[in-house]
Amino acid sequence: MSTNTTDCLTRDAMMRAFSVAEHVVAGLPFTPRQVTIADRYGDAFEIRLYCHNKPDDVRAFAAHFGVEATANPLRDGSPDTYTEAAHTVNDVAVSAWSITRPDSASS
Repeated sequence: MSTNTTDCLTRDAMMRAFSVAEHVVAGLPFTPRQVTIADRYGDAFEIRLYCHNKPDDVRAFAAHFGVEATANPLRDGSPDTYTEAAHTVNDVAVSAWSITRPDSASS
């Protein structure tokens, strides 16, 4: 079975994302509920850290990387809040996010 150049580039990008995910999670002051590594199509991957009902964890991610966290209504008319912060680490997009109901916010 032969492997073409595109497959190798995609695999390399995926392995870089795994390495970045390990490095990022190890350095954070919290453990995300879920870590997702997804293909962004085009030999690039992204890492998404889900922080279940914990917008403070998203803000801790933002502070760790010196970026801003945003908090917005999940959708028009929704009482739920979507909090997110994003940063690029070694050319890999990394974000932390949370959806919080007004009665379950950790802050």
